[in-house]
Amino acid sequence: MVLSIGAGHGRINGGNLQKVRYNQGIQNFSLSLFFSKLTLMVDLTAISDFSRSNCIGICAFLVPAMVLTTVQSLLFVIFQRRRLALTVSVALGWGWVALMVGHVATWFSIGVVTPVTFILLTLALVCWLVNTGLWFRFAQGGDRPGLLVGSPPLG
Repeated sequence: MVLSIGAGHGRINGGNLQKVRYNQGIQNFSLSLFFSKLTLMVDLTAISDFSRSNCIGICAFLVPAMVLTTVQSLLFVIFQRRRLALTVSVALGWGWVALMVGHVATWFSIGVVTPVTFILLTLALVCWLVNTGLWFRFAQGGDRPGLLVGSPPLG
C-alpha cells in the first residue's frame, strides 16, 4: 500500500496550519487546514503477489474460518440466539468469503485454472449462500431466530 501526499499550497505563517484571528475584542479561533492532494493508492500487484506467495497459509486460515463461521451461524439459529449474534456471525462469514474470492481471483488473473481453485470458489459460494439464506430467513424476524415455528425461546 502506497500513501502519497501531495505538496500543500496556501501555507499560513511559514508552514503553520493554524490561523488565529481576533474580532472586536472577542476571540474567534479559526482553524484552517489545507489538504491539497491526499491520495491513497493501493498497489494491487503487491497484494496479489503476497496472496499467491502465501497461498498455503491463507487457505489454511480462510477455509476453516469460513466453515466454522457458517456452522456457528447455523448453531445460532438452531439454539435460537439473538439476532445480533446471528448478524455478527453472518457478517464475519461474508468477510471470510470475500477474502477467499479475492484470493482465488488473484490465481485466476494469472491464468491458474485448477480443480483446487474451483473447489475453493465453490466452498466460498456455498458458505455465502448458507449465510445469506440464514440472514434473510431468520435475522429479519422477531427477537430470536429459530428453526421450529412456535417453539419457546431458550433462555
